[in-house]
Amino acid sequence: MQRYPYDGCLSLRLEFPGSVAGVAESIDALVLVCPDPVMKGDVSILVGTNTAVVKKLVEACKEKVGDDFLHTLTVHPEIRNAYERVIAVEKCDNDDRRGTVWYLHPKPLKLRPGKNARVYGILKYSAALSDKTLLVDKPEESLFPE
Repeated sequence: MQRYPYDGCLSLRLEFPGSVAGVAESIDALVLVCPDPVMKGDVSILVGTNTAVVKKLVEACKEKVGDDFLHTLTVHPEIRNAYERVIAVEKCDNDDRRGTVWYLHPKPLKLRPGKNARVYGILKYSAALSDKTLLVDKPEESLFPE
C-alpha cells in the first residue's frame, strides 16, 4: 500500500488558458493540500472529484467548436490525453457500459487527515479495460460542499 499524506482540502478557482486547454476557462475545484516532500513513484489510483474539471473543459470545447474539437483546437498533449479518456468514458456511457466498483468493507470508511487505509473493491465492467488505469469518479449527486 502506498501512503499519500494530506493536511486537508481547499476550494480553488483554476484558470486554464486557451493555449493549454483549447478554451480559456475558469473552474472551481476541490483540491487536496499535501505536505512536502511530494511522494516519489507512481500512484496507481487517485480518488477524487477533479475529473469533473476535465469534463467541464471538454464541454466548453464542444460548445466552442463542436464534437470534433480535438482536430481543430490547440490543446496541450497531457490535457489532450485527459480529454480523450473522458470522451472514451462518455462513449461507453452512451453505450450503457458503465462499470461499478463494489465496496468490500462491512462498514463505511472515514479517512481523516494524516491517516491512510487500504480499501478493497471488485470491479464489475462489461467492456475490456484499455490499460491498468482505472478512473473512479464521484457519484452524480454531490457528497462534497460546493
